[in-house]
Amino acid sequence: MENMTIIPLSKAELLATIQSSIEDAISQDRENHYQDHKYWTAQEVADHFKVTLMTVSAWAKQGILTKYRIGRRVLYKRVEVLKAPIKLEY
Repeated sequence: MENMTIIPLSKAELLATIQSSIEDAISQDRENHYQDHKYWTAQEVADHFKVTLMTVSAWAKQGILTKYRIGRRVLYKRVEVLKAPIKLEY
């Protein structure tokens, strides 16, 4: 068991500490949520895997990647790209 140190805090200091901790947790959760819902262009996917745009297109046609049309743009969800079962041979 770890050694614990008890620090006397006033009610206001305790509330401020708790509030700060909650705000930090919410901020981190929002940042993670944003990263999970970020979209990449085909070029960003290609750059990430160091492949050509043709390869990214082929992966989409094979169902390895799911593409999303947003307006006239074709985008890929970052989270899905990172979890895709892609084997690279060098």
